[in-house]
Amino acid sequence: MFSPPRPLDGGTPLYVAPTRSYRRLMLALLGVLVVLALVVFALIVVVAWQMAAQLSLMAAVVTLAVFGVLLLVLLVLITINAALQSSMIFAVTTQGLTVATPYRRARFVPWAQVAALEPSPGRLMRGAVVAVLADGSRLTASLTNASLGYAHPAAPPHLSSPHPGPGAAAPVPLRAALDGLARYRRGEFADASLRAPAPRAASNGSAAQPPAC
Repeated sequence: MFSPPRPLDGGTPLYVAPTRSYRRLMLALLGVLVVLALVVFALIVVVAWQMAAQLSLMAAVVTLAVFGVLLLVLLVLITINAALQSSMIFAVTTQGLTVATPYRRARFVPWAQVAALEPSPGRLMRGAVVAVLADGSRLTASLTNASLGYAHPAAPPHLSSPHPGPGAAAPVPLRAALDGLARYRRGEFADASLRAPAPRAASNGSAAQPPAC
């Protein structure tokens, strides 16, 4: 129904979420909701027919029109939500991040613009990837929070056994993003023409390091 989105840059993909099974699950749920809406509409038609026989045709037409409009709005909302879900992507490549923020289109962020990566402290998006850009703005990536672990592909082999430390229990998308940023800063990506900005200075004047992964 909807083609899966791809990273918005030409770099080599290192990690891409969500999984295909998650997308299939979302489409299956969409299909169930559409079928239920059609069943409810069919029941409304039956009730309206009975009202026309027992009461009046006008009452049946009004009932059918009101509930028909409500169901039409519901179907439109379901379709919009499905389109938004199908456009959700989080990708780590050799050139940067493709981030889809909630209810907005995905955007590409080059490594050179990423000042830091942090886990989201929010209750609903706890553990999600927050990209702090060089200009101070922050982007929270959809589908990367810890509660959606079933939507996250398995960690790359070199991250499958996280190092002990504060970042050991971090969701896989955050660990993959931190790893990509660290490798970029080490100069491992030959096609990267710019260096990432240095970590932001902490309040004591020392450089703030990314969370351990």
